[in-house]
Amino acid sequence: MSQTSPAIAQTTQTPKTCQMGTYIMSLHDFDLPNNSFGADLWLWSVCPSPSADLEPLKEENIDFINAKEVKRSQVQTNGGWSLVKIKGTFRHNWNVENLPFDRHELQIIIEHSSKADSDFKYEVDTKESKTDKDTFEDWKITKFTVTEEKKSIKQTLETQIY
Repeated sequence: MSQTSPAIAQTTQTPKTCQMGTYIMSLHDFDLPNNSFGADLWLWSVCPSPSADLEPLKEENIDFINAKEVKRSQVQTNGGWSLVKIKGTFRHNWNVENLPFDRHELQIIIEHSSKADSDFKYEVDTKESKTDKDTFEDWKITKFTVTEEKKSIKQTLETQIY
């Protein structure tokens, strides 16, 4: 006679989701010898319901994976909406073999650091994320994307500088 164990129900919890977007105000200080560039941007998040355990823009909750240095303004909040200004220096390996016709894909990679993938998820605000048109008036920007990859948001600005 065999004995079987009763089945234990597996509960799967839907991760909390916040929408996140960015507005790139400027790119500057292109430093080829030190493999870096500077960027000034706004980050925002919109969460479905305000909650003390769900504040994606707080300093302890986000990491800039490819940053050398980041300065942040005070996070502004209003209900489930948050906004923070970022000034940073980010690592980039400059390939200038095709100078003066080189292209560069500049990335700012942001990761939520305090929650597991199963507990929290970013959703990208692709409609409102953009670059400042006046600042980049003389640039040939061939592509600007903000994408979600598992636990991180990747902002990519592909440029051609002549």
